[in-house]
Amino acid sequence: MQSLSKRLRRARACRAACAFFVLCASDASYAAWQFDVDAGFLYDSNLTRAYEPADIRADAAFTLDAAAGWFWALSGADGLTITGNARTELYHRFHGLNLLDVGANTTYQHKFGLGYAAPWISLSVAAARDDYRGDIRDGRRLDIRAEIGKRFTPEFDASFGGRYDRRYGRNDEPVVPGISGNVFDLRGESVYARAAERPTPQSSPRAGRSTNAHSSTWSTSRSAPTPREASTTAVTARTWCTRGVIDRASQ
Repeated sequence: MQSLSKRLRRARACRAACAFFVLCASDASYAAWQFDVDAGFLYDSNLTRAYEPADIRADAAFTLDAAAGWFWALSGADGLTITGNARTELYHRFHGLNLLDVGANTTYQHKFGLGYAAPWISLSVAAARDDYRGDIRDGRRLDIRAEIGKRFTPEFDASFGGRYDRRYGRNDEPVVPGISGNVFDLRGESVYARAAERPTPQSSPRAGRSTNAHSSTWSTSRSAPTPREASTTAVTARTWCTRGVIDRASQ
Protein backbone atom coordinates (compact mmCIF):
# COMPACT_ATOMS: atom_id res chain seq x y z
CA MET A 1 0.00 0.00 0.00
CA GLN A 2 2.84 2.38 0.88
CA SER A 3 4.58 1.65 -2.40
CA LEU A 4 1.35 2.33 -4.35
CA SER A 5 0.84 5.61 -2.48
CA LYS A 6 4.40 6.65 -3.29
CA ARG A 7 3.94 5.89 -6.99
CA LEU A 8 0.74 7.94 -7.04
CA ARG A 9 2.53 10.90 -5.41
CA ARG A 10 5.29 10.71 -8.00
CA ALA A 11 2.77 10.55 -10.84
CA ARG A 12 0.99 13.66 -9.52
CA ALA A 13 4.31 15.48 -9.19
CA CYS A 14 5.28 14.59 -12.77
CA ARG A 15 1.89 15.75 -14.09
CA ALA A 16 2.22 19.05 -12.21
CA ALA A 17 5.73 19.66 -13.61
CA CYS A 18 4.62 18.85 -17.17
CA ALA A 19 1.59 21.13 -16.85
CA PHE A 20 3.81 23.97 -15.63
CA PHE A 21 6.22 23.60 -18.55
CA VAL A 22 3.37 23.51 -21.10
CA LEU A 23 1.74 26.55 -19.51
CA CYS A 24 5.09 28.32 -19.58
CA ALA A 25 5.41 27.73 -23.32
CA SER A 26 1.84 28.85 -24.04
CA ASP A 27 2.27 32.22 -22.27
CA ALA A 28 5.13 33.49 -24.43
CA SER A 29 3.02 36.38 -25.80
CA TYR A 30 2.78 38.02 -22.34
CA ALA A 31 6.35 37.68 -21.08
CA ALA A 32 9.78 36.43 -22.04
CA TRP A 33 10.18 32.78 -21.13
CA GLN A 34 13.08 30.37 -21.01
CA PHE A 35 13.60 26.66 -20.72
CA ASP A 36 16.77 24.69 -20.00
CA VAL A 37 17.77 21.08 -19.41
CA ASP A 38 20.89 19.76 -17.64
CA ALA A 39 21.92 16.13 -17.92
CA GLY A 40 25.06 14.57 -16.49
CA PHE A 41 26.79 11.97 -14.34
CA LEU A 42 27.90 12.38 -10.73
CA TYR A 43 30.55 10.41 -8.83
CA ASP A 44 30.82 10.69 -5.02
CA SER A 45 33.78 9.01 -3.31
CA ASN A 46 32.20 9.31 0.16
CA LEU A 47 28.47 9.07 -0.39
CA THR A 48 27.84 7.91 3.18
CA ARG A 49 29.69 10.94 4.63
CA ALA A 50 31.48 8.51 6.94
CA TYR A 51 34.56 9.15 9.06
CA GLU A 52 35.96 5.64 9.38
CA PRO A 53 37.44 4.17 6.17
CA ALA A 54 35.51 0.91 6.67
CA ASP A 55 32.21 2.85 6.48
CA ILE A 56 32.99 4.88 3.38
CA ARG A 57 31.03 3.95 0.27
CA ALA A 58 31.24 5.42 -3.23
CA ASP A 59 28.62 5.55 -5.96
CA ALA A 60 27.78 7.19 -9.27
CA ALA A 61 24.49 8.65 -10.42
CA PHE A 62 22.78 9.92 -13.55
CA THR A 63 21.29 13.40 -13.05
CA LEU A 64 18.61 15.25 -15.00
CA ASP A 65 17.42 18.77 -14.23
CA ALA A 66 14.76 20.69 -16.18
CA ALA A 67 13.48 24.20 -15.54
CA ALA A 68 11.06 26.59 -17.23
CA GLY A 69 9.79 30.02 -16.29
CA TRP A 70 8.75 33.54 -17.16
CA PHE A 71 10.40 36.94 -16.78
CA TRP A 72 8.25 40.06 -16.47
CA ALA A 73 9.71 43.56 -16.83
CA LEU A 74 7.44 45.29 -14.29
CA SER A 75 9.06 48.65 -15.01
CA GLY A 76 12.31 50.04 -16.31
CA ALA A 77 13.97 49.15 -13.00
CA ASP A 78 11.95 46.18 -11.68
CA GLY A 79 11.76 42.59 -12.83
CA LEU A 80 9.99 39.45 -11.65
CA THR A 81 10.98 35.88 -12.51
CA ILE A 82 8.88 32.80 -11.75
CA THR A 83 10.41 29.41 -12.45
CA GLY A 84 9.34 25.80 -12.03
CA ASN A 85 11.86 22.98 -11.97
CA ALA A 86 12.09 19.22 -11.71
CA ARG A 87 15.21 17.21 -10.87
CA THR A 88 16.03 13.52 -10.63
CA GLU A 89 19.05 11.50 -9.51
CA LEU A 90 19.38 7.77 -10.26
CA TYR A 91 22.17 5.93 -8.39
CA HIS A 92 23.96 2.83 -9.60
CA ARG A 93 24.30 0.99 -6.23
CA PHE A 94 22.30 2.77 -3.52
CA HIS A 95 18.84 2.89 -5.05
CA GLY A 96 17.31 4.23 -1.84
CA LEU A 97 18.89 7.60 -2.70
CA ASN A 98 17.06 7.85 -6.04
CA LEU A 99 15.39 11.25 -6.02
CA LEU A 100 12.54 13.09 -7.70
CA ASP A 101 12.47 16.79 -6.78
CA VAL A 102 9.76 19.22 -7.93
CA GLY A 103 9.80 22.88 -6.94
CA ALA A 104 9.24 26.53 -7.84
CA ASN A 105 11.15 29.77 -7.40
CA THR A 106 10.11 33.44 -7.42
CA THR A 107 12.69 36.23 -7.68
CA TYR A 108 12.08 40.00 -7.55
CA GLN A 109 14.89 42.37 -8.55
CA HIS A 110 15.16 46.17 -8.44
CA LYS A 111 17.91 48.29 -9.96
CA PHE A 112 18.71 51.71 -8.48
CA GLY A 113 19.39 53.66 -11.64
CA LEU A 114 20.54 53.25 -15.23
CA GLY A 115 23.70 51.72 -16.61
CA TYR A 116 25.78 48.74 -15.59
CA ALA A 117 27.25 50.50 -12.50
CA ALA A 118 23.88 51.06 -10.77
CA PRO A 119 23.48 48.91 -7.61
CA TRP A 120 20.68 46.35 -7.40
CA ILE A 121 18.79 44.37 -4.80
CA SER A 122 16.94 41.05 -5.14
CA LEU A 123 14.69 38.85 -3.04
CA SER A 124 13.96 35.22 -3.87
CA VAL A 125 11.74 32.54 -2.36
CA ALA A 126 12.05 28.89 -3.40
CA ALA A 127 10.08 25.83 -2.32
CA ALA A 128 10.49 22.20 -3.31
CA ARG A 129 9.37 18.69 -2.44
CA ASP A 130 11.92 15.86 -2.21
CA ASP A 131 10.63 12.36 -2.95
CA TYR A 132 13.25 9.65 -2.38
CA ARG A 133 12.87 5.96 -2.96
CA GLY A 134 13.60 5.55 0.76
CA ASP A 135 10.76 7.19 2.71
CA ILE A 136 12.86 8.47 5.63
CA ARG A 137 14.47 11.17 3.45
CA ASP A 138 11.21 12.55 2.02
CA GLY A 139 10.41 16.13 2.90
CA ARG A 140 9.81 19.72 1.82
CA ARG A 141 12.31 22.56 1.51
CA LEU A 142 12.03 26.35 1.82
CA ASP A 143 14.81 28.75 0.83
CA ILE A 144 14.64 32.56 1.25
CA ARG A 145 17.43 34.86 0.08
CA ALA A 146 18.05 38.62 0.01
CA GLU A 147 21.01 40.03 -1.88
CA ILE A 148 22.42 43.43 -2.80
CA GLY A 149 25.12 43.94 -5.39
CA LYS A 150 26.86 46.24 -7.83
CA ARG A 151 28.88 45.97 -11.03
CA PHE A 152 32.01 48.08 -10.67
CA THR A 153 33.41 47.55 -14.16
CA PRO A 154 32.06 45.72 -17.24
CA GLU A 155 34.03 42.66 -16.09
CA PHE A 156 33.87 42.83 -12.27
CA ASP A 157 30.86 42.66 -9.94
CA ALA A 158 30.28 41.83 -6.27
CA SER A 159 27.33 41.19 -3.98
CA PHE A 160 26.44 40.52 -0.35
CA GLY A 161 23.46 38.55 0.90
CA GLY A 162 21.71 36.55 3.57
CA ARG A 163 19.90 33.21 3.41
CA TYR A 164 17.40 31.27 5.49
CA ASP A 165 16.85 27.62 4.61
CA ARG A 166 14.41 25.20 6.21
CA ARG A 167 13.82 21.51 5.53
CA TYR A 168 10.72 19.79 6.88
CA GLY A 169 11.15 16.04 7.31
CA ARG A 170 8.10 13.90 6.57
CA ASN A 171 8.97 10.96 8.77
CA ASP A 172 10.03 10.36 12.35
CA GLU A 173 11.06 6.74 12.57
CA PRO A 174 13.59 6.39 15.44
CA VAL A 175 16.42 3.98 14.84
CA VAL A 176 17.76 4.30 18.41
CA PRO A 177 15.22 4.48 21.28
CA GLY A 178 15.01 7.95 22.79
CA ILE A 179 16.61 9.70 19.79
CA SER A 180 14.48 11.27 17.08
CA GLY A 181 14.71 9.60 13.70
CA ASN A 182 13.81 12.82 11.93
CA VAL A 183 17.41 13.73 11.18
CA PHE A 184 16.44 15.48 7.95
CA ASP A 185 14.41 18.17 9.74
CA LEU A 186 16.91 21.05 9.50
CA ARG A 187 17.10 24.83 9.76
CA GLY A 188 19.97 27.14 8.85
CA GLU A 189 20.85 30.83 8.50
CA SER A 190 23.84 32.16 6.59
CA VAL A 191 25.42 35.30 5.16
CA TYR A 192 27.67 35.31 2.13
CA ALA A 193 29.78 37.58 -0.04
CA ARG A 194 30.49 36.99 -3.71
CA ALA A 195 32.86 38.55 -6.20
CA ALA A 196 33.39 37.59 -9.83
CA GLU A 197 35.44 38.80 -12.75
CA ARG A 198 34.45 37.78 -16.24
CA PRO A 199 37.20 37.25 -18.83
CA THR A 200 37.53 39.50 -21.85
CA PRO A 201 39.32 38.80 -25.14
CA GLN A 202 42.28 40.83 -23.78
CA SER A 203 42.50 39.05 -20.39
CA SER A 204 43.07 35.53 -19.17
CA PRO A 205 40.16 33.59 -17.59
CA ARG A 206 39.68 34.11 -13.85
CA ALA A 207 37.37 32.34 -11.43
CA GLY A 208 34.91 33.94 -9.03
CA ARG A 209 35.17 33.49 -5.27
CA SER A 210 32.57 33.47 -2.51
CA THR A 211 32.74 33.32 1.28
CA ASN A 212 29.98 31.98 3.56
CA ALA A 213 29.30 32.11 7.27
CA HIS A 214 26.63 29.56 8.15
CA SER A 215 24.86 28.32 11.25
CA SER A 216 22.46 25.36 11.37
CA THR A 217 20.15 23.65 13.82
CA TRP A 218 19.78 19.85 13.78
CA SER A 219 16.92 17.84 15.22
CA THR A 220 19.37 15.36 16.78
CA SER A 221 22.63 15.71 18.67
CA ARG A 222 25.95 15.86 16.79
CA SER A 223 28.09 13.60 18.95
CA ALA A 224 29.86 11.88 16.05
CA PRO A 225 33.17 13.18 14.64
CA THR A 226 33.05 15.58 11.72
CA PRO A 227 32.57 13.58 8.50
CA ARG A 228 35.37 13.44 6.02
CA GLU A 229 34.70 15.71 3.09
CA ALA A 230 33.59 13.90 -0.03
CA SER A 231 35.36 14.17 -3.33
CA THR A 232 32.78 14.70 -6.06
CA THR A 233 33.24 15.06 -9.78
CA ALA A 234 30.52 15.66 -12.31
CA VAL A 235 30.42 15.67 -16.08
CA THR A 236 27.45 17.65 -17.36
CA ALA A 237 26.03 18.03 -20.83
CA ARG A 238 23.86 21.13 -21.02
CA THR A 239 21.19 21.91 -23.58
CA TRP A 240 19.58 25.33 -23.73
CA CYS A 241 16.29 26.18 -25.37
CA THR A 242 15.56 29.88 -24.86
CA ARG A 243 12.94 32.15 -26.37
CA GLY A 244 12.85 35.88 -25.73
CA VAL A 245 15.65 38.26 -24.80
CA ILE A 246 16.01 39.12 -21.13
CA ASP A 247 18.26 42.08 -20.50
CA ARG A 248 19.45 42.02 -16.92
CA ALA A 249 22.48 44.30 -16.89
CA SER A 250 22.72 44.07 -13.14
CA GLN A 251 23.82 40.43 -13.21
